[in-house]
Amino acid sequence: MNFLALLQSALYVISEALLYPVMAILVFLFGVIVFRAGEILAEGLRRRTVKIPDPADAGMFLSADADLSALSPAVRRFLRSIQNSSPAVTLDVQIAYRLQEREEALNWELARHRRLVRIGPMLGLMGTLIPMGQALAALAEGEMDKMANALIIAFTTTIVGLFIAGVAYVLSQYKARWVSQDRRTMELLAELAALQKTGGR
Repeated sequence: MNFLALLQSALYVISEALLYPVMAILVFLFGVIVFRAGEILAEGLRRRTVKIPDPADAGMFLSADADLSALSPAVRRFLRSIQNSSPAVTLDVQIAYRLQEREEALNWELARHRRLVRIGPMLGLMGTLIPMGQALAALAEGEMDKMANALIIAFTTTIVGLFIAGVAYVLSQYKARWVSQDRRTMELLAELAALQKTGGR
């Protein structure tokens, strides 16, 4: 067997071995995207009562006994973190650090959805091309049943991959809007907290 034939055989074996993991991951990601859709729906229902403060009334949320239930969970966590800041570090440094920390957490949550927008079609394409090779081999051997089964796998993996990507894209748009709102609110509260602690200077 020459070197080229050996490489072809190795690639064929690798591609065949990848089919079942790709199918299993697609099934897993389908479950993940359904779960995340439920999360986004629940968060959307909660956010119907969330208040987005403006500069005129945002200061009332900075007091230690303020009712934070009208704010989103991310903003509440940010406010609690700056209220519990260590006195050993200057306030400006603590606020800047906590703000960056919460923004990184929000960006990570958003990235969870955006990753599926790319991973879904990639896996769907892999799940399409691998069985297509099997279908062509079955056609050459005249095994029509085997070819039909391979084509069914090819088309269904494409559909599932595109479904995952489509739903993930829609969810990421909602999440991006909420992340933007939370970031804007946290930046406003950080500025007001800094002014309040320094006596408005």
